[in-house]
Amino acid sequence: STQVPEWRASIRKRSHTYKGNFDAFLNELVPSRTPCPLPDPDNALSIHWGSSVGIFNALVSDFPEDKRLSFREGHHQAVPFPYPNFASKHHSTRPDIMVSFPGEYLYTAKVRPHNWSQFSMVVAVEDAAHKDPFAGPPTPFKDNSLLQLSLNARGLLLEHGFLAAFVIGVYGDAVRIARFDQACAVASPRLDIKTKEGLKGVRDFFWRFVHPWEARPRAVVGHDATMRKLTADDRSWLRRRLGSEASSLLRGCNLRRHARRVLIWDDALDSTEARARAIIVFKPIDVSGRVFSRSTMVWLGVEDTRVEGGPDSDEGEELQLCVLKEAWRKLSHPSEKIFYDRLMETISRNGWIGLPQMVCGGDLGEIEARHYEGACSYERSHTRLVVNVVGRPLSRFKSTKQLAMVMRDALRGHLLALENGGVLHRDISPGNILIVDRPVKGCSSVGVIHDFDYSWMPSEPPRKVRRTRRTRPIELPPTWVSDENGDYDLKQTTGTHYFIAVQFMDPDQPNPFHAAYHDIESFFWVLLFIVLRHTSHDHPRGREAWRIVFTSEDESFAVSDKRRWVDYRREPLQITGNAPLTELLYRFGELVAHQLRSDIFLKYDEVLALFDKAIDRPDWPKNDAAIPYSADDISLDEFLPEEASECSTRVPAGPPSGPRGEKRARSDSDSELTELVSGMASASKTIASGSSRAPKRQKTADSEMPLASVGSELESARSTTAVSGI
Repeated sequence: STQVPEWRASIRKRSHTYKGNFDAFLNELVPSRTPCPLPDPDNALSIHWGSSVGIFNALVSDFPEDKRLSFREGHHQAVPFPYPNFASKHHSTRPDIMVSFPGEYLYTAKVRPHNWSQFSMVVAVEDAAHKDPFAGPPTPFKDNSLLQLSLNARGLLLEHGFLAAFVIGVYGDAVRIARFDQACAVASPRLDIKTKEGLKGVRDFFWRFVHPWEARPRAVVGHDATMRKLTADDRSWLRRRLGSEASSLLRGCNLRRHARRVLIWDDALDSTEARARAIIVFKPIDVSGRVFSRSTMVWLGVEDTRVEGGPDSDEGEELQLCVLKEAWRKLSHPSEKIFYDRLMETISRNGWIGLPQMVCGGDLGEIEARHYEGACSYERSHTRLVVNVVGRPLSRFKSTKQLAMVMRDALRGHLLALENGGVLHRDISPGNILIVDRPVKGCSSVGVIHDFDYSWMPSEPPRKVRRTRRTRPIELPPTWVSDENGDYDLKQTTGTHYFIAVQFMDPDQPNPFHAAYHDIESFFWVLLFIVLRHTSHDHPRGREAWRIVFTSEDESFAVSDKRRWVDYRREPLQITGNAPLTELLYRFGELVAHQLRSDIFLKYDEVLALFDKAIDRPDWPKNDAAIPYSADDISLDEFLPEEASECSTRVPAGPPSGPRGEKRARSDSDSELTELVSGMASASKTIASGSSRAPKRQKTADSEMPLASVGSELESARSTTAVSGI
């Protein structure tokens, strides 16, 4: 694939070498307030023990027993992706050396199979100094080494919910310690493991690593003080709270390994007050495998309403499940919470349809910045958001009639958000439309549209009085702009590549203002995508027909593919035994084709009328649930930095802040890098950093800025910041 060099370059762009000395690296990036009382190690130690495992075990042999790390060779065993339900989409890795948590012992794989829950760090080992990926000019081998380090760091970050992670790289006699987070990797200056100074530096790192600012069980530098694994009492309470549904809801869940109790600060941006609420999450719904990205994780959970020392406060109450979304947003994008705040303020409680309601949410980076003097953030900020709708992916509809009803409700929700709150979604895709599994009080929706990460809205809602009639699409631009760059922002090409409106992809046209009709067109491409992949139809290529429309990465070809589908099909695609869906898809396509050929744009009323008419038909088939679709290849997006997976569509000349929220859909031409990853013998990298009481924040990539000091339980390096000396 011609894109592979770009991806390698992107990972390298996010990998930096610290420009200060090693002591400064430790002071800034491995914060600890417990001085090491041990005497300096003798350089004869490296000669006596020989192997890296022996040297590292010897360096920690005098640590207190409850702080001692255990090191074990691991390259002989593949360690799969941390979450089994998603493992088939992601590569396993083979860490050269695995590192335990403080006070724990790593057994051989024959005694206890290894998984990420047992590791606090990973060590990569190469036989020569010239293979150090952080030194000298880049080479394909070094880029591949960085890729493997990223895969291992990803495993640790996802498994433990770390805010940052450390990886040790051994290259001949040279040692580097690298810190990874969602923004970048920063490697320490080289140490020579055969010298007294080098041994002392590595030993001091281990000491700091197991002595974070806040002492908690299994705590290391980088752990998140606002999240913990469940105790036995927590697990018992959860089962009681789930009641008769516990068996079905907990099927496939590993409560000991993956379930967590998470604190969310329900904050108001104009207030210094923030109230903590606890959510117990027990089942991962979606896990992003990308490195240097938003690292979005979505969980099914329930609010922990227990009062310390008292009885269960919700005994006998109806079970209310919720969904927690955790992400590291770019500071160039507004927080998703402000869009939900607008919707909650402008939509009446009995008027909700097609949209989830926010239970609570907060931006921990912003809360830190407000509460702790000198705290600041530069690139990414840690956010948590809880909504009340629990749903299924669109690709798992139980009937095609349900599919149509879900799409209709999602379109209604899109209209409601725009008409009442002025919120334009701008990222319509199958992943952002959910089938509602459990009814929610005050909302009869069958489907909802969610994920407002890339949305836009004006500084004030469009009108005080809510409209009840749908007469025309609301076109926000160009008169409604939220700030001096608002019109520029609305010209950004946002959305998932497969489903972006043709007008935004056409290189022969200037970028328009993003309007409602662009999103309505995206609804059509979503429906077509799902139908081609998950239903039986008469296209000669069967369920691979979707590739004719959606796989081109080149803008010109992508535009041609989409135009060809709606402009030149003489006969409608026939969905087997399904006249209502056949008619709906064909008529919707006609409206899209008319929009592409003229300046008469798609309107909510026209499209909703098509759905209403189709859904009211009595001849829908029965028992026609989605046909599962699985691709044989593994997408490169699982480990690419977010910026490398953004769509390559045009960005107009404008402010230097760069495009907002562009995303590229997954590629199906991933064989080169898939083969590259599979064939590499060494996997290595690890995690550990950003103490839960770090006096300095740590994260960033490109700018040199001082680290901010913080304090208290929230001081967890929530915001990715620049590291001075990078």
